[in-house]
Amino acid sequence: MPESQVRIVHMPVGGAFGGKEDVAGQIHAALAARVTGRPVRLVWSRQESMITHPKRHATVIHARLGAMADGRLVAAQIQILGDTGAMPAWASTS
Repeated sequence: MPESQVRIVHMPVGGAFGGKEDVAGQIHAALAARVTGRPVRLVWSRQESMITHPKRHATVIHARLGAMADGRLVAAQIQILGDTGAMPAWASTS
């Protein structure tokens, strides 16, 4: 398909801190438009966005905190294991 026949209108949404560069539902919308020959609008609920976005990798977090009687935190031992799947570039290297 010629690029001149493709039109993508992306709604501006703030606060993503780079989270809009990954492909999520765009391919499905493009295929639906191609098959139906009609424009396609893809609108996700907040819940759908949270569970399908590729930046939210599964994690297992173990935390032990130490606090004084007055509530001040004075110690923390935290282990975070992240499953980045096929996206190791997003994993921590430390």
